Amino acid sequence: MAISSIRHSRRKKATTGMARYPKAELMNTPSEQKTTLVLGLRTSAPVAHFMLVFIFNVHTLCSSAFLGSERLGHDAGPVGHFYDAGPVGHFYDVGPVGHFYDAGPVGHFYDAGPVGHFYDAGPVGHFYDVGPVGHFYDAGPVGHFYDVGPVGHFYDAGPVGHFYVAGPVGHFYDVGPVGHFYDAGPVGHFYDAGPVGHFYDVGPVGHFYDAGPVGHFYDAGPVGHFYDAGPVGHFYDAGPVGHFYVAGPVGHFYDVGPVGHFYVAGPVGHFYDVGPVGHFYVAGPVGHFYVAGPVGHFYDVGPVGHFYDVGPVGHFYDVGPVGHFYDAGPVGHFYDAGPVGHFYDAGPVGHFYDAGPVGHFYDAGPVGHFYDAGPVGHFYYVGPVGHFYYVGPVGHFYDVGPVGHFYDAGPVGHFYDAGPVGHFYDAGPVGHFYDVGPVGHFYDVGPVGHFYDVGPVGHFYDAGPVGHFYDAGPVGHFYDVGPVGHFYDAGPVGHFYDVGPVGHFYDVGPVGHFYDVGPVGHFYDAGPVGHFYDVGPVGHFYDAGPVGHFYDVGPVGHFYDAGPVGHFYDAGPVGHFYDVGPVGHFYDVGPVGHFYDVGPVGHVYDAGPVGHFYDVGPVGHVYDVGPVGHFYDAGPVGHFYDAGPVGHFYDAGPVGHFYDVGPVGHFYDAGPVGHFSRLPQFWLIRQK
Repeated sequence: MAISSIRHSRRKKATTGMARYPKAELMNTPSEQKTTLVLGLRTSAPVAHFMLVFIFNVHTLCSSAFLGSERLGHDAGPVGHFYDAGPVGHFYDVGPVGHFYDAGPVGHFYDAGPVGHFYDAGPVGHFYDVGPVGHFYDAGPVGHFYDVGPVGHFYDAGPVGHFYVAGPVGHFYDVGPVGHFYDAGPVGHFYDAGPVGHFYDVGPVGHFYDAGPVGHFYDAGPVGHFYDAGPVGHFYDAGPVGHFYVAGPVGHFYDVGPVGHFYVAGPVGHFYDVGPVGHFYVAGPVGHFYVAGPVGHFYDVGPVGHFYDVGPVGHFYDVGPVGHFYDAGPVGHFYDAGPVGHFYDAGPVGHFYDAGPVGHFYDAGPVGHFYDAGPVGHFYYVGPVGHFYYVGPVGHFYDVGPVGHFYDAGPVGHFYDAGPVGHFYDAGPVGHFYDVGPVGHFYDVGPVGHFYDVGPVGHFYDAGPVGHFYDAGPVGHFYDVGPVGHFYDAGPVGHFYDVGPVGHFYDVGPVGHFYDVGPVGHFYDAGPVGHFYDVGPVGHFYDAGPVGHFYDVGPVGHFYDAGPVGHFYDAGPVGHFYDVGPVGHFYDVGPVGHFYDVGPVGHVYDAGPVGHFYDVGPVGHVYDVGPVGHFYDAGPVGHFYDAGPVGHFYDAGPVGHFYDVGPVGHFYDAGPVGHFSRLPQFWLIRQK
């Protein structure tokens, strides 16, 4: 369009309310002419039409504010929109159906949605959604992620307004048609949520499914396993009946029953087998059923769930049909693997012993014996009817036989076992032991390496220095409450929680409490910093204490409250994530690495301490959230966004913002370097 024609059209518009503006103000500036030319050359007709119609609509709503002053003002518009740029470029739009958006000083985004939701960023950028399915997500000040339902997700990457950002190493996430989640992590992590909506947490150092320095792989499987690699690459599998296994900081092995075996070979080659009905295998660098690792481990679960590890010196392990673990070594006897991962085999009755200084393992055998190797790694075994064990001056162990065991670990960690009739045992001020019967003993060897086996009936044990019901302590505890409602806590650096095969809840936050009521309604109290409450199989209630509350009201519609003042959704000082939707998973991994999954039809994932969501590398990101709402991001220098069938919003970050108003007219602003404010006049002219 010629300049004269433009000017002529502007003169004609004077009778429609434009005459009050100075003529000079209506002239195209050189920058406007250049922009018009670029659009004329580079933009296709349909795209240009959409862009111009959009701009025209926004301009129509905003003209009284944008054209009325040098600084952005406020405009309610003919349909009740409201816009305010603020001192750092905020944007607000209540839209025709009541949307509200505020980019905030660091790039917050708020959308009230088509049913009048309200979102408030707060001082650190929280996101709140009470929408029709009622999801609420707030990742806190270091990495926000938000999902407002299975068909319309919202994602916010953190304090700099990224959405999907690759970061320094590049993560990749795919939720697919059945809800898989994958994260390549800083060293090549891989995560798969499986077909039933599993949750994975990478924790403060990027664990969950963590391949670690040698690239391990973990698969949750078809029955809902959970795996956490911990700070040195540990792996945990809850199995088909909800067993939990923790390897400890130096690579221990723990198995809690014949239907859910778990095996970990340590930080240089982990293998995991959850039994004959749900095995887990890691293929390693050659992609076999077995992993060679840097020292070459071999694992075979066999027809009844055997486990074998050839290890660095040629150890062989067979757990047999009842879940024992044995190391045969080069001659097939009792073997010790070294200072960082001991293995012991006592013979045909299936005792297991671990002498390691930081991670003890105990096997009660067929009559419920307990063995503790202590801080110096001694082990003593005197026969099948009356065992005596002594582990040194700070951890004595005594066993008087198969019908009435008594154990004393010394002045710093007592252990007591009353035998097969169900007594109660107290280990002292630094490590408690509890045994409620002949089929589920609990053993605790003190403040530096607790191991707990609750057997086939599901006992609860507390190992920490203050004796809470579930307390992870300073080095990482493990808790299992049985086949219908397990509780697991791996410690302050890698918590794992499994509440059974019907509804898992996991929390890896800064206090590491986990609460599960399971299908029969357990009650758990984590102490002064994290309470847990469960009122039944269809209405769970969880309270994490004064620093992060969590509430779950059932398997189809969970409700969660995260903060110290009990708001409907409050992220608190460290940033919690809450999902109340119909598929209803809630996950909060703390202030440095949030991950969130809301079910098999609409997963949401947050990649870590810098607020990555789906990131595949520094030059090209790809994100796909499934058939009901795809999101794609091509990288930090050229973002591409697809709002999917319901009109999602995506923002590429501080170097390339994208705004999509969708079917209900949303406005999005990516942050302090790309705010939306006043529209150039040429847009109106161009549309006309």
